[in-house]
Amino acid sequence: MHVLNMFDGIGVGRLALQDAGLKCARYLASEVDTHASHVAARNFPDIVHLGCVKSLNWVDVVPVDLLMGGPPCQELSNARVGLGLEGPKSRLLMRYVEFKNLLKPKYFLMENVVPRKREWRDTIDRALGVVGVSINSDLFVPQNRERVYWTNIPIPALPPRPSWDRPTCRYRNIDGFRWMKSGVSACLTARMGTGGGNIPLKSENRGDALTPEECEALQGLPEGYTSGTPKTQRYKMIGNSWTAPVVSHILTGIRS
Repeated sequence: MHVLNMFDGIGVGRLALQDAGLKCARYLASEVDTHASHVAARNFPDIVHLGCVKSLNWVDVVPVDLLMGGPPCQELSNARVGLGLEGPKSRLLMRYVEFKNLLKPKYFLMENVVPRKREWRDTIDRALGVVGVSINSDLFVPQNRERVYWTNIPIPALPPRPSWDRPTCRYRNIDGFRWMKSGVSACLTARMGTGGGNIPLKSENRGDALTPEECEALQGLPEGYTSGTPKTQRYKMIGNSWTAPVVSHILTGIRS
């Protein structure tokens, strides 16, 4: 397949293809974070990096059999009052829609947070022509991370949720801690490593934060996948990343 990932991050799309047993003749990636591109290139030297999606010309990337992407999600998030689809970052989501309509790939897959307003989600459904499917990463890894996946790939039946036995809590505020549901980690975020207790903790000891390697495991990444970059950047990139086993599971639908 010829693949284009318009918001490639650290190359988890390429990893998921590999884990799903799918070969690609060409993997094109658009990404502006130089640390993330470095990690992707170190793990997969065959990735062709194209720079910023804003300057990407669809004519230069054809043909594309599989279009992937996880546009910036902060302005759609439940985590804060967002600007929605009119925000400067969220407008990049419509850039993905534009490329989908121009490239007409056989398959497409887009990931994002659960939009804070139902009307935003309905708008995305209409723009992509499919109803987004909500999947929590805790079906595959011990992390509470619900995301919506818009795709025309037939998604195989999801596995039952395991009985995770990793009690993890997250520092909430000066008054104490908030335990996570059923022994899974809090959702990893791009704010990890920026201070303020944004890294999930393994106990009530404020200094007992998850390591970058443990965060990699919670995203289904190989140990050391993000090594070779500053620790703060590792946390940020992992928090921004896809959960690899979820994407890999979806992609196996191409072979069915």
